Amino acid sequence: MSDGAPVTPDPQITTDPATPQTPPPADPPVEPDFDFDGEFDAERAKRKILALAKDKKEQQERAQALAAERDALAAKVAAEERAKMTEAERQAAELAAAKAELAETRRKAALVTHGLPESALIFLTAETAEDIEAQASALAALHAPSTPAPTAPTPDLRTTPTPDLSPSNGLQLPPTDPPFDPAAIALKARGGR
Repeated sequence: MSDGAPVTPDPQITTDPATPQTPPPADPPVEPDFDFDGEFDAERAKRKILALAKDKKEQQERAQALAAERDALAAKVAAEERAKMTEAERQAAELAAAKAELAETRRKAALVTHGLPESALIFLTAETAEDIEAQASALAALHAPSTPAPTAPTPDLRTTPTPDLSPSNGLQLPPTDPPFDPAAIALKARGGR
C-alpha cells in the first residue's frame, strides 16, 4: 500500500447510492442440545439432571483447584519479591507498614475522643496526628446534634373534650348580620306564602 500502487475497490462493497446496503446475513439460531419433541420421558430427564449435577460439581472442583493454584502462585511471587529486596528496601517497606498502622490507630483514637461512631472512620483520611485531629473535630461538629429552637410549652392534651355543637361541622364561622333564621329563609323561598 505504501509503495504508491493504486487501491482497487472491493467488489463486494458498493458505493453506488442507488444500491441499498444490506447487512450481512445473521448467524442461524443455535438450537438447544436437548429435544422437547415427544412425550415426557422421566428416565431421560433424570439422566439429564444427574449429568448436569455431575458437570456442576466438576466445575466447582476445578474452580477450587484453580483458586488454590492462584493463591499459591501469588504467595510464591510475594516471597520472590521479598527475597529480591535489599535490606534497605525491606526496612523501608516495614517502616511504611508501621506508619500506616500508627495512622489507623490515631484515627480510631480520634473517633473515641470526639464521640464519633466507628462508621465515621472512612471519613478520616489524614496521616499526621494534627490532620487527623482537625478532620475529627470538623466531623464531630457536623455530627453533633443541633439544639432545636425553644418552643412554647405544649398544652396538656389529656383533658376531656367538651362538646361544642354547631351547624358548622366544627368550623368557627363569624357571626352573621342579620342572624341566621331558617324560618325566615323558608318563607322567603316560598314567596311569602
